[in-house]
Amino acid sequence: MPIEKLDLDVLLIIFEICVDLDPPCREHGLGFIRLSHVNRRWRNLALALSPALWGRIISYSWCQAMFDTILSRSRDASLILDMYLCNDVHVKQFMPTKEIERLLVPRAHTIILDDYDDLTLTGRTLTLLQTLRRYCGRVFDRHDPIVAPSLRRLSVSDFLWSINAPSLRILEVDVACVTSDLIEDLEVADAWLTALPTFLPAHPCLEEVTINAHAESDINGYDWDDLAPRIRSGMEALERGLPAVQMRCLRTLKVSAHALFLAFMWRSLAVPPTATVQLRILEGLHDHMIDVLKAIHTYPSDPTYNMLTISHSLTKNPRHQETNIIMSGADVGTATGSCTLRCPQDRTHFAFQSALDQFSVSVGKHLRTLCLQIYVDIHDITRGAGTYASIESLEFRGRASTLAQILSSYQFPRLRTMVVDVGQKYDPEEMRSLARELRMRRTKLQHLVLRGKTNFREETRLDGDVRVLRLHKAALTVVDERTGLFKRAPQPISKKQDARRTSGAAGTARTTSGGMGRARVSLTTTTPQVSRVMSARPPWR
Repeated sequence: MPIEKLDLDVLLIIFEICVDLDPPCREHGLGFIRLSHVNRRWRNLALALSPALWGRIISYSWCQAMFDTILSRSRDASLILDMYLCNDVHVKQFMPTKEIERLLVPRAHTIILDDYDDLTLTGRTLTLLQTLRRYCGRVFDRHDPIVAPSLRRLSVSDFLWSINAPSLRILEVDVACVTSDLIEDLEVADAWLTALPTFLPAHPCLEEVTINAHAESDINGYDWDDLAPRIRSGMEALERGLPAVQMRCLRTLKVSAHALFLAFMWRSLAVPPTATVQLRILEGLHDHMIDVLKAIHTYPSDPTYNMLTISHSLTKNPRHQETNIIMSGADVGTATGSCTLRCPQDRTHFAFQSALDQFSVSVGKHLRTLCLQIYVDIHDITRGAGTYASIESLEFRGRASTLAQILSSYQFPRLRTMVVDVGQKYDPEEMRSLARELRMRRTKLQHLVLRGKTNFREETRLDGDVRVLRLHKAALTVVDERTGLFKRAPQPISKKQDARRTSGAAGTARTTSGGMGRARVSLTTTTPQVSRVMSARPPWR
């Protein structure tokens, strides 16, 4: 099809995409406007574009004539006013700031004020404003608020000013954008950060809150040591009965900050169980990890929160080992949220051990499943203060010796099901140590599933390993899904074998799936049973 015969609907979509991808900035010339020079048909379509599309590029004007043309084509549509861009293309040379405030600000539905201090918004009523981004440190008049009844998204670096925005849905606070030459009053800056929870009740419709509070110690002494007394004072007020802020509409909460500030923010907010929460410790891991864990470990008060995951993982950079602590729902299809605590600098697996010990005392009466993952060697797990009294299912991925230490430190009195996946870290001595711990338990497991790769080169040795380890004394049903260094061709199950497998007779039930998929064995008798399942290694849940 000749390009001049391109369907108008398709062409219009192309124009709309190019408005954002190729704006008419000085470095690239006219940008998408060049499309209007292809032929008369395309030019007529460009001139007939929605006024709102022209209103999106008003800040790219680099001369008076271009500004007047775009403003005329935008008609009465709302504008995107990017003052950082206006400053870069020298809009102020042909339009003073006062004229921008008078003519453009009232029409703007989006205003961006990054590092631009000349434009004054305080004390104004902006009925069309829907998005405001202000990453600069100038202190506006805190007693003369901005009134923005339609504001939906607010991105700021501080709250050294006030705003009336009852319809606010998205709040983004990035303290890392504050630089030393912009902070005029460090004490006031400290105060607003610790008083941030008091800002939230005025915005009951908030659905997404993101806080990145990375206060560097080299910014004129503005560090977490200075903030710690204020944060402690706020936490003491909460302990004395200060009510937490109700966030009934919240769907997403993301906070990256010092560990003590994370604990303070979490205890200051009442988050609904359907929200997705992500907390990331940037500093203070060793000094305040317990404060964070104590703040969040009572979070799962809803019955749908029945799973706790503590996962330690290695990154490409060995200095950046990470521990993730996740509270969520294990039931597939259940509409629940989750709470994730990330500890990205857990090189000594301190956070992993702290979480393991702290949650053993009280993990919530509804929690039933505990998932653990750690492949590094741990030789110093101390005996825990608790027992994991409510846990019924344990899924472990890592070294067998680590699991043996965990079982010797915590009792798990209600444990019924255990899944052990050693991955490629199989060690015969470690498996014997784990088997001893399992046999020493006061009550047998109902189900024990073994996964991972072994170094057995003979199928018969792998088949007999469970009996050598005497795991039938630890569990009523043992399902062995491990693989060895041998290949086995698929073998059909005869009718006699199938009848024996399903008859419930005592002995050994063998099931072969030919190495494909994940075979399942259902054994309902109370007689100890051992099953060898040859299958592809199933994914970790």
